[in-house]
Amino acid sequence: MLKRMILTLVPLAILLGSVLYFVSHKDVVQQSQHKKLNVVTTNSIIEDMVKQVAGDKVSLHSIVSRGTDPHEYDPKPNDISATTQADLIFHNGLNLETGGQWLV
Repeated sequence: MLKRMILTLVPLAILLGSVLYFVSHKDVVQQSQHKKLNVVTTNSIIEDMVKQVAGDKVSLHSIVSRGTDPHEYDPKPNDISATTQADLIFHNGLNLETGGQWLV
């Protein structure tokens, strides 16, 4: 009788504990889903690709804006600041970024 009661109560306690754990962590998951990632791109082509994929889930900053010649662009202080605060940086990886070696 005692063995049967233990075999019933232990799985029930595990199930109840699991449900309570997932319910209590639901708020943490929902909060992290609403936070936008700070993303920096090195040029407008990569910016467009990120915008098409991520949509409004990211806060996006492009170092070289549309209509600017990337070969003649020098980064501004706000570009460097945005890059240091970024959660994610997208660049082409072929050493074609402008402005010397500050990004490396």
